Order: sequence, then C-alpha cells, then structure tokens
Amino acid sequence: MRFLNSTSVVLHIFTIAGCIVSASHTAHGAVVITAVGGGSGYDEAAAVSAGFRSTNVAKGFDVDDDNAYGTAGSFFYGNGTNATSNSDNTPSWATVTFVEPSPVVLAGYTKFDDPTLPIAPTVVDWGNTGFSTINTGGAGAWTRHFDFSIDANTPQQFRLGVMAGIEPNSDGRWDPTGIRMSFGGGTETEITSLAITSLGMVFFDVTVTDGTTGTFSIDAQRRLGIGGSGIAGVTFDFPTVPEPSALVLVIFGSLGLACGRFRKRRTRS
Repeated sequence: MRFLNSTSVVLHIFTIAGCIVSASHTAHGAVVITAVGGGSGYDEAAAVSAGFRSTNVAKGFDVDDDNAYGTAGSFFYGNGTNATSNSDNTPSWATVTFVEPSPVVLAGYTKFDDPTLPIAPTVVDWGNTGFSTINTGGAGAWTRHFDFSIDANTPQQFRLGVMAGIEPNSDGRWDPTGIRMSFGGGTETEITSLAITSLGMVFFDVTVTDGTTGTFSIDAQRRLGIGGSGIAGVTFDFPTVPEPSALVLVIFGSLGLACGRFRKRRTRS
C-alpha cells in the first residue's frame, strides 16, 4: 500500500470507465529525510517515550491515529531479560543489516513498554532494558549504531522514531548529544542539542519513490570523553491516508461519466 500526505499528492495512472488518465510522477530512486521536530532536542520526553505503546499516554507525533509508536514495526536492543538476542520486529520490507554487537541490558536502566506486546491502553514494561554502547572517538564523535535496508515494496512514506537516553548517570555519559539518519551514504539529516535525560525519542519522516532500494543508517554523537553514545531502539509508523477531497471525487466522477458517454457514441457510430 502507498501513502500520500495532505500537502503533496502524487497521481499515477487511473483507469476510469475504460479511459486512461495519466499524470506526473516523481523521479525514480529519490529519498527525502526530514527531522520532524525541527532538528533540535528530543521530540518526546521521558513519560511519553516510556509509554510509547500505551494508548492512555497522549502522543505528540503519532501519524496513524492509534496513539502509539511502533505500530508498523520496531527494533530494540536486548530481549527484555539479557543481551543474548535483540527484539527484531522490523517491517517485512526492511532488513536489519548492522547493529552494535555488544549492547548492555540491565534492570537498573529506565523502563519502557515491552515492544513485543500488542498496543493496549496500558502496556507492561520490559523487565530489563538495554542500549547499544559505542565508545570510539572523543567527545563530539559520530558513530554508526544501526543500519537497515529496504526493498522495492517499501511504502512511499514512513516515520522512524529513535529512542535514547535510558542510562541513568547524571552526567549523561551514554546519552547522545545528536542523532542523525542518512540513506546510501549520502548527506545526513541531524537532530542535535539533545539534553541529558532519563529517556527521549526523536523522529524522522522518510519519503521514498516507488521501487527504491538501499540502506539507511542511524548514527549517534558522543557527549563526553568518558562513556560513549547509545540508542535503545527504533520504531516504524505509516501515516494515515487522508480522505480524498470532495473536489477530487467530483472531478474523477465527471471524467468517468464523460468516458462512458464517449464509449456509447463510439459504439453507435
């Protein structure tokens, strides 16, 4: 299924009553990544991030009208008990190609909803939470934490959430100061000025032209010379398809009637 937003509608080829109506389409292979909240600071704070699958917690960046994040899929480090495996519930069109190989999972890290449970008014917390731990480079260094590839069935639009900041040290030694996303090794879209926090989420909107394939990367920026940088996981959501406007319905209805009359006249002649 393909999704269209309310301000940019791409028309393909429609068959109406036997007539073909063609319209323009975007260039093949285009990918656009946008920082949803303006590119500075966490978009969701600790309380909302912790209840990211609980519908009784109001969400400020929900795009599919279910008041939850990760409806279309997710990936989180650890399995709720330890770091022997990760929770990989990514969508069918996405394949995880790189994860930080040595995550840390502990009972003392900030708790959040169990990502393996169905969305509900209140989702119980994971017993032990974890995050990727990379300590290469000095303060300000960017390092790779997560890659995923997409196939030709990828929806035209999706929203990616990144959760971070679960490690409790007050100096933020494992809290990233920035998170960025890129595609195919191209220019990164950055969200910076992330505060020291007990938990937070940032969001990127991605627009993909039909048939595009390739690899997305998520990097995090180190805050201090001690510690490193880490993320807890990512979420996937699809925007809700808006209802077609009355004008569009009228236009296509009129085209259908016109095509029907044309076919009748052609049959009589």
